[in-house]
Amino acid sequence: MLLKEGISFVKNNSQKAWKIQGAKRIEFIDYPEDAVREALVNALVHRDYNIIGSEIHIDIYDDRLEIVSPGGMYDGKNIQEVDINRIASIRRNPILADIFNRLDYMERRGSGLKRIKESFDDESWVEFFSNQSNFFVVMKKQTGDENEDFSDVQKRADNERIMSEY
Repeated sequence: MLLKEGISFVKNNSQKAWKIQGAKRIEFIDYPEDAVREALVNALVHRDYNIIGSEIHIDIYDDRLEIVSPGGMYDGKNIQEVDINRIASIRRNPILADIFNRLDYMERRGSGLKRIKESFDDESWVEFFSNQSNFFVVMKKQTGDENEDFSDVQKRADNERIMSEY
């Protein structure tokens, strides 16, 4: 299944770090597995399947993971301009959402973005961006430099929006 393959891809291309605290070894992973799974479920369920030739991208960089899904927000808004705690649950693909719910891959109440953020010790390590043509989930690598920001992804989302207007 695509979901399992996506999760495996991220796991196989991520690193782990360890830190000794007292007598214990504490393991750190690049990206919380729950956040990756939820982001991939959202990408599969909420993407715009009417965009011919489009596909979901899972891109791993030195400092971040990006999951890019075809189609922006279903209502046309940009996710970065709304409070994710107050987003109404609108399904672009209700049958697919129902199937994923019955398989226990997702709930049916629009809580996915909140759960992704809650998977991180620091919620600022994950950001959401959208434009008319794409939805971006950007997860900062937890084992890397804490000073990196998301401005390059935001600029790319803005540029794609501008290009799609022409």
